[in-house]
Amino acid sequence: MTACSTFPFRDAGVDGGGESPTGPDAGNTLNCRLFYLRTALTDTSACAELGPDSRTCY
Repeated sequence: MTACSTFPFRDAGVDGGGESPTGPDAGNTLNCRLFYLRTALTDTSACAELGPDSRTCY
C-alpha cells in the first residue's frame, strides 16, 4: 500500500492518460499496475508486474 501511494495515477479526463480495458500496460504509474491486476485475474504470471519491482511498469 505504501509503494502504491507513490505511483502517479493518470486521469483520462484530466491528463490524457488513464484507464482502459487494454492498458496502459507500461509506465511507472498506478494505472499500469491496475492493468496487470485485472490481467492477473486470469493469468497469474501478471502478478510479477504488480509491485514496485515490476519489469514492465517502471
